[in-house]
Amino acid sequence: MAFSDIVNQVYIYTNRPDRVNETAAAVTAATLWAHHSDFYYKDLVEIPCVFEALAYLQQVPLSFFNQFRALKYIRKYYPGTGPNNPPSQDQSPNNLPPLYGMYYDPGANLPDGRFFKIITPDNVLDSYRINKIDVAYVAGQTIQLRSGDYFQYALCGYYSHPIATQNGYTSWVANEYPDLIAFRASEIVLKAIGFDESAQFYAQMAAELLAQMQFSNIVAEGE
Repeated sequence: MAFSDIVNQVYIYTNRPDRVNETAAAVTAATLWAHHSDFYYKDLVEIPCVFEALAYLQQVPLSFFNQFRALKYIRKYYPGTGPNNPPSQDQSPNNLPPLYGMYYDPGANLPDGRFFKIITPDNVLDSYRINKIDVAYVAGQTIQLRSGDYFQYALCGYYSHPIATQNGYTSWVANEYPDLIAFRASEIVLKAIGFDESAQFYAQMAAELLAQMQFSNIVAEGE
């Protein structure tokens, strides 16, 4: 449903079409509230990262991702490789060996597809106080990657924010559960103008729809 359609629905629920700016702001806030109520697979985006050169350590600025909310996964991949065409371990300009003697035999245990473990910056060392390998963490506005073998390509999966403003409004919640956003926005508007009892009614309606949405959208595969 379009942003303007939800706004018009809120006007009907609140009977306050004069609250133009407040209603638009409430729809934006309600959209963000709905998407941020959990980590939904429908908010996942996967994009490839191609680095300038092969290296053990790589960095990805968060500005590389559109509407970045949170990191889900990062894995290595090698374009055009497979069991019969494994990636060469000698691609490095300096022919460096993998860290800690980790070498992948051609055709067996290929590094292609290996996932980085997402950790926190204070968990980069193992019990021997040595840097962990095949790990990724967010530090400030940058994702730091430390690999056991040099690599140049990665697939990054992240949760994105919706575009919740009128221009370019994009929300799967608005398409599938438009009343959830309209109920929540109506609650916000009514509470702001002092109609607490009516606001509570729409809050309850929004809570019930939110529970339905969470039940149906936590996993991608139904049973």
